[in-house]
Amino acid sequence: MTQNDPGLLELDAFKFTSGTISKSRETVVEEEPMEIILSDPEVNDHPYSVTMRTPGMDLELAIGYIFSEGLMSSMADVLSMRQGSWSDPAERNRVFVKLRRSTLNERGMKEKKVNSSCGICSKSSVDEVFLKAGSINRSHLSVRHSVLLSLPSIMLEKQVLFRKTGGIHAAALFKSDGSMAGIAEDVGRHNAVDKVIGSHLLKDGENFGDCILQVSGRCGFEILQKAAIAGIPIVSSVSAPTSLSVETARALGMTLISFVRSERFTIYSGEWRIS
Repeated sequence: MTQNDPGLLELDAFKFTSGTISKSRETVVEEEPMEIILSDPEVNDHPYSVTMRTPGMDLELAIGYIFSEGLMSSMADVLSMRQGSWSDPAERNRVFVKLRRSTLNERGMKEKKVNSSCGICSKSSVDEVFLKAGSINRSHLSVRHSVLLSLPSIMLEKQVLFRKTGGIHAAALFKSDGSMAGIAEDVGRHNAVDKVIGSHLLKDGENFGDCILQVSGRCGFEILQKAAIAGIPIVSSVSAPTSLSVETARALGMTLISFVRSERFTIYSGEWRIS
């Protein structure tokens, strides 16, 4: 097993083709734990979360994650952030974020374990998530149906890791004219969303009101609530939604579109934003 590009590993395998087994060299998506360590001026460094992720855009992942957790409302709340040395396999999987506000004490500094398949498995209650994403989205963003139909293929062209492995999720932010504002890939679909939201926070500030979130798979509740907390008005998914994501989108005034294909899609909420 050898390191290829960040997020990829090459390993020996055996390929079966037309009745013949032969040795081959395969590229697979890398999956490693990342520990997010938080502190504020009143406390020392404290482990907050461990999530399984694909290495790469780790600072963006950390910022997007704690933003969706409600521990920061803007980049002004972040005093500093750093990642351990990339040359050290253990240290590169640790990200340190120092926050201005003392919300860590309010939440009890309880460490969380999150896997790469579920963004809300560690939540103590669904009610807590609804409280954080409880404001109605007032954005008057409007987008043409032709733009929405084009987004999955535009995103696919930028999915470098997917083309090499076929085993990774993607999330992208687009403007209403179809221009891409950011993209991220990760073994966890919710991690990909955190990465692209964190990237936007670091580069462009906190304005998500003119953005469309496009995801490569299904749209579950954990993805919808991350978009809601960021204030993203439109979420589009290649695959199916879940009942709770539809219910949440309708309750919060968001537009949810799924099954986006070359010539069709289904609108589950907020159809008035589609022109």
